Amino acid sequence: MPSLAQFDDTAAIFDSPAVRGGDRMIYVGGPLKGLDPTSDMPMTVDFQVVQSPKDEHDPAQATRVLGSVTRVGNGRWEAVVPANRLQPGSEARGIGILVVANMETFAYETFTWCDHIEIEEATVADVEAKLSAASLAEVISASVDGGFMGPAAASTQATSGGS
Repeated sequence: MPSLAQFDDTAAIFDSPAVRGGDRMIYVGGPLKGLDPTSDMPMTVDFQVVQSPKDEHDPAQATRVLGSVTRVGNGRWEAVVPANRLQPGSEARGIGILVVANMETFAYETFTWCDHIEIEEATVADVEAKLSAASLAEVISASVDGGFMGPAAASTQATSGGS
């Protein structure tokens, strides 16, 4: 049976002094299976990369990075957002939702997925080699940093009523 994964097997954390003030960034992406790769329909992918301590299943203890990308091409989606406290060398979950207009009906279609991914340490050159077509600067400019949720951020959000 073919894989239905919509995330690549690995996500790459890298240092980029020229990008967003030198933040550690994470590159994530993956194939858009089940969609016409030549379609020029507007699409949006919202995603989370969630990392938990080993054998920990309490969402309050997880570190999350959220993002969104509206530039989707070549049958793939790609994004670069700040990595915050995600740690390379360990597993995480990639959770995503794709929203695309269906021009044959008066509707939108949504696709959701959750995949296990490995987070690896990388260089800017490693990430540039992974890009499907766009430059790193184009992927970064098309990516929206959805913020960071970690144990401290989650408790602050819960006590302050959000951000």
